Amino acid sequence: MLFVPTGALLSTVSFNEGNSIPGIAHAVMLEEFPAPERGGRMDYVTAFLIGGAICAIVQVIMDNTKLLPGRIMVGLVCAGAILSFFGLYEPFADWAKSGASVPLIGFGHLLFKGVKEAVDKQGFIGTFYGGLESAAVGISGALIMGYLASLVFKSKMK
Repeated sequence: MLFVPTGALLSTVSFNEGNSIPGIAHAVMLEEFPAPERGGRMDYVTAFLIGGAICAIVQVIMDNTKLLPGRIMVGLVCAGAILSFFGLYEPFADWAKSGASVPLIGFGHLLFKGVKEAVDKQGFIGTFYGGLESAAVGISGALIMGYLASLVFKSKMK
């Protein structure tokens, strides 16, 4: 995984009391592709640019609206699920690779895909566990890393 700060969410915003949010960075999963001499390609640059563009668009929204970060994040997850419902996100994710799957909009796609597969297999009951089953590793990783970060850093309210 390539983990590089992109500057997204580093500008100060009024609802954050003028402080920046330095913990946000752009991550790109380096996926294994066939070797170029066998017709494959390694699109690290495409993945990084697409993921960075998504982060930049969200940064513009944060800087130019009064939406709170939580609402923006929920909106991104919902947008990913809606785009998946209409069949628009899968082709985009296939082209952009991890640049489209790592940001929050990709999480919405993952949740929708998991629910759809679970409903196809188990019926209505799949709506309750499909999304969590498909995203369990990511959710667990976020919880574990958040806990470890809380052991290292001390937060303080102003």
